[in-house]
Amino acid sequence: MQEIHITSGIPASGKSTWAKQYVADRLYDNIVYLSRDELRAGLRTMLNCTEYFPLPAAEEWNIWIEETINPAIDVGESVVIDQTTINRDSLIKLLASINIPVECKLVFHFFLTPLEECLRRNVFREGFERVPDDVIQRMHKGFFKTMSSTVIYDILENIGKQIADIQIVRHD
Repeated sequence: MQEIHITSGIPASGKSTWAKQYVADRLYDNIVYLSRDELRAGLRTMLNCTEYFPLPAAEEWNIWIEETINPAIDVGESVVIDQTTINRDSLIKLLASINIPVECKLVFHFFLTPLEECLRRNVFREGFERVPDDVIQRMHKGFFKTMSSTVIYDILENIGKQIADIQIVRHD
């Protein structure tokens, strides 16, 4: 069965580390790893840009969805979507934009790493990987208000998506 995994958590909570390891452990299962951070880094390199956001957000989003996520899903690949997705609006936008087959397994991974640990890990990041502490603190405040299975089911119902198998996994 095709699987779509979506990570959710604040910066430095362990999303990318988990996602990369999950894909590496299933090397022969043809799971595609899609990272918005890696897309952004590639665009910075391609455009020889030194700004954190090399393109306007809307243009970056369209590339992210139309050129990476949907083509992989459309050919039946299982995917791991590594993105922050910390609030209801970002989750609605993502779920409404991707072509989720009814027959797939949709798995949400919520990373509940304590704020203090995320800030500690962030100190060791360099360059564009390091997120300003005030941004992490702001994202943390919004994240825990949206994290529940009820929110996921409400969003899917409101955008008219019906999925056969939905799972919620907490990473504490």
